[in-house]
Amino acid sequence: MISDLLFRLRALFRRGAMEAEVDEELRSHFEKQVAKHAASGATREEAVRRARLEFGGCEQLKEECRDARGVNFIETLLRDVRIGFRAMKRSPGLTLVAVLSLALGIGANTAMFSLLDTILLKSLPVQEPSKLVLFGAGMWGGSQDTLPDRSWELFSYPFYREIGKQNAVYASVTAVHSIEFSTHGTVDGGSPELLKADLVSGTFFSVLGVQPILGRVLNEADDKTPGAGPVAVASYSWWKRRFGKNSFVLGKTFRFESTVYTIVGVAQPGFFGTSVGQAPDVWIPLSMEKEISPGWNGLNDKFFQSLYIIARLKPGVTVKQASANTNLLFKQILRSEYVGPQPTPKELAAIQHAQIDLTSAARGLSNLRI
Repeated sequence: MISDLLFRLRALFRRGAMEAEVDEELRSHFEKQVAKHAASGATREEAVRRARLEFGGCEQLKEECRDARGVNFIETLLRDVRIGFRAMKRSPGLTLVAVLSLALGIGANTAMFSLLDTILLKSLPVQEPSKLVLFGAGMWGGSQDTLPDRSWELFSYPFYREIGKQNAVYASVTAVHSIEFSTHGTVDGGSPELLKADLVSGTFFSVLGVQPILGRVLNEADDKTPGAGPVAVASYSWWKRRFGKNSFVLGKTFRFESTVYTIVGVAQPGFFGTSVGQAPDVWIPLSMEKEISPGWNGLNDKFFQSLYIIARLKPGVTVKQASANTNLLFKQILRSEYVGPQPTPKELAAIQHAQIDLTSAARGLSNLRI
């Protein structure tokens, strides 16, 4: 293909030499035909006449040769470009509208592809994302306060603890609040600024395999006692934007609602959390739920079901095996912890219909997916 392009450019920029080559080639073919007819007994004049009839018009043959060499195509293209530029110079307003329309169209297509790439194609920037499963589809938000009686997507903190202890199919389990919290807080006593926070369990970073670029990540000790974990991990993007990537961020404090938190680490670059389209500035332990949301919380309430649960499969465990084990435990926990020793027929029917559909968490959570 490159050699063909070079040949065409040579034909264009060395026009005289190429025309001479065409004339010489045609002359050679013509003389061969004359010689052929003369060899069959025709006179020179008759042989020339027959050859001219067979060749047709000389200029027509030259045009066919030019087409074969690509000269006419490039000349036509250049002529069209020149005409187009002249037209654009005559109508600058129309030209501006056309250019802006093209720019908007290209920009919109690029943005749309980027959005689709993020939502449908990209995996989370975590360790082995294909091993992560989500309990449910991540389409619910807020909280549920009823006994599960169908396919379920939100779970309580006590249930998260039980499933983490009793399962036989997950290497580790984590919980993420289904609501992203935001407030106008202050950093080191400065002016109020918008801060966004995700509440996560102490196993959040270890389950995902996300490492700190500075300091440390949250751990189970931060999430052990309600109200006793006023620490936070900053996102890389917030650290870069707010602190200029300076290491003195460790130990810095910020006020979120009525509580002051200490920054103990910065997450690795590119990590935005588990919900596509959301990018918290900080991650705070679930143990601080009451301090973050005084009027809407319930760490010890099994019916305050507001969490997404994400788990990492053990090596060799299939999703089918994990689903069977998870749903068996789900019904057992509902029977032993959510209803009394003598459940009503309605409660038993609800538990019978309750189930957890495991979905891949490799690409994160997004309610834009169907």
